[in-house]
Amino acid sequence: MPDILKVVDIHAKPQDVYKTVASAAGIRIWWSNDVDGDDGVGNDVTIRFGENWKVVMTRLEATPDKSVTYQITEHDSDEWVGTKLAFELIHEDDWTTLKFDHRNWPATTDFFRFCSTKWTVFLLSIKSAAETGMGTPYPNEPKIGRHD
Repeated sequence: MPDILKVVDIHAKPQDVYKTVASAAGIRIWWSNDVDGDDGVGNDVTIRFGENWKVVMTRLEATPDKSVTYQITEHDSDEWVGTKLAFELIHEDDWTTLKFDHRNWPATTDFFRFCSTKWTVFLLSIKSAAETGMGTPYPNEPKIGRHD
């Protein structure tokens, strides 16, 4: 099964990066401005992208300021269902390295490739959100394709 693996260095404290990836309020700043959910392990977070796309993910585990993992339980594409998102934070000096994995894709399809590129856009949004307090969540993120 193919995986999307990314890394970005963020000039921010790990607790600031963690807040952006481990809470509904934080996700709202970088991924989509339409996010609902309860923070904490076992709880669901729902992210909407207009009327066409929705992601529901369950928080599987979280270690404050170090990592958070989600399982995709609902998506408008069958390719996402069952995949896992993992955010791992490594602190060194004044920087936090964010390692991002989107694991267990069923196949390397064109949609997989599109999502791999789009994750780069959203990781840069996380970087901006943690460093400045302002990301570029949907619908204001850079577009990379005609169906975007």
